[in-house]
Amino acid sequence: MTPRAWLALWTVYILWGSTYLGIELAGDTIPPLLSAGMRFTTVGVLLASWMLVRHGLTPFRIGWPAAGSVVLCGLLLIGAHALLFVAERRVPIGLAALIFASVPLWLVTNVPLGTLATYAYVNPLVAITLVSSSCTRC
Repeated sequence: MTPRAWLALWTVYILWGSTYLGIELAGDTIPPLLSAGMRFTTVGVLLASWMLVRHGLTPFRIGWPAAGSVVLCGLLLIGAHALLFVAERRVPIGLAALIFASVPLWLVTNVPLGTLATYAYVNPLVAITLVSSSCTRC
């Protein structure tokens, strides 16, 4: 891998990893699904506003097949992260971060897309379920 790819991977790890602390802190005072909804709504509005200012309506003009893909990916992403927000009440934050942080590592390897998609959505959910069912801290 090139140094630029390693830099990008470490940037993802640091920025993505810092969100788990936010999830942990928010989980103390806000219900997990409300916290996840607020996070995704805020980020969605910010990104859509930024795209609107920079490129106008052009990026928002997509066909029905692309819209279906966006909805499916959005539901998978929100579903996985909603379960993460709920699971972090029972699973140590470090373990949850390690499980989810392994996903970008697979992106920089030469793994077939089908295997990557399966791993990205199934592995964290299965691992969190297994760990939470045997959690001694709970």
